[in-house]
Amino acid sequence: MTPMVRAERHLDAETPEPEPSDMRPDTEIGDADRIDRSDGKLRVRVGGCWYAVLDATAGVRAYVRGNKVKRFWVGFYNAKAIDHFIGAPVAVRVTSASTQEYYTYPELLDAATKNTGVLPRAVVGDRGYSVSPAFEHNTRLGVASVFPWRASNVRPEREMEDCDTHDRHGVVRCKHCGSPTRFISFTRTAGGNRGPRLYVQCLQPITAGCETRQSIGCNVSWRMLVPLWRDTPTYLALRHSHHRYERVHHHWRVRWRSGADDHALRPKRRGRDNQQLRANAALLIEWLMVCWREEWLPDSRPRGVPHRDRIIEDDGTGYASSLANLRHELGLDRPFGTKAVALGIGPAVPLALSPDAVADDPAEPEEPPVVPPELPGETEDHREDQPGKDAAEVDVDDLDDMPF
Repeated sequence: MTPMVRAERHLDAETPEPEPSDMRPDTEIGDADRIDRSDGKLRVRVGGCWYAVLDATAGVRAYVRGNKVKRFWVGFYNAKAIDHFIGAPVAVRVTSASTQEYYTYPELLDAATKNTGVLPRAVVGDRGYSVSPAFEHNTRLGVASVFPWRASNVRPEREMEDCDTHDRHGVVRCKHCGSPTRFISFTRTAGGNRGPRLYVQCLQPITAGCETRQSIGCNVSWRMLVPLWRDTPTYLALRHSHHRYERVHHHWRVRWRSGADDHALRPKRRGRDNQQLRANAALLIEWLMVCWREEWLPDSRPRGVPHRDRIIEDDGTGYASSLANLRHELGLDRPFGTKAVALGIGPAVPLALSPDAVADDPAEPEEPPVVPPELPGETEDHREDQPGKDAAEVDVDDLDDMPF
């Protein structure tokens, strides 16, 4: 079930970002046609058929091929905020599957902040979180958003992000000549009600105005104008690290039966609160084990220090160099736009090269293609008839070697 859900979720994230009018705050109904709550019971209608749901707190997700509902499932999302250094969750939030992840993201970030006592400097996520409200929420807090670029109905192709204010990598363009700029600083409040702003300096000054410091409000494009620029080694190293976090979901199903995806692992007690309680208990136990292993408990003398050989050091310098070469190929390191045309120093838009003519974009690392999963009845896979196969693979003697 998990590979199917993951693939369908990724396929859904490949679609353009939903318009604000489509982001309805009441997401209780999810993908169901209708819902009916009475006497503490829940009935949902999917594909013209009514179904009784035993757990009234669960949500509904339907997979539609064409106009036909091929399969739907009832359950929850188990979202985790994972520490980049340790690799273990610092907060877990269980929500109805009817509610899109970006709606509950502020709650998850707030829980992670309270549990650690500090606001994260950056958040790495997938396309499910790559929507304007999530970018805005982070930027207003001063948190960098390291999310993949996602198309919108207005700009379905990434090169359409190139405009007079910024380009496809979120690099601000000079207001006076259209040249790229360098980042100077970011502020959450620029006085009055102006909100978050970026302060920049023109890299190729042409006019007197180019010599002055310039600023631009992040509200011009919450998705593109972020506190940590996409051409920096730090951003690129974080962007290429996202694949490490996916394994944590599997670990939690195996170790704690949290986020179960089959009948063998599913808790027998119903309700979202029961799922959340199990996740909270798992979080506490896991961090007690981490602190014991690393000798971070209060009675540890001296306090443990991780061995250098166990620390993975990410270096985004190579990615930054490759991105600089790509920007040169595309003409993004030269003036373009309305001001450049008026001054006679550049075109209205950068070079329009085909994807085959340029190197891969380090800011958008290539991900494995998303293949729609075969649904039951479309193919025979006897492995799907083995409930609890994840649990069957667990060797209790290996629990001491937990690869956080």
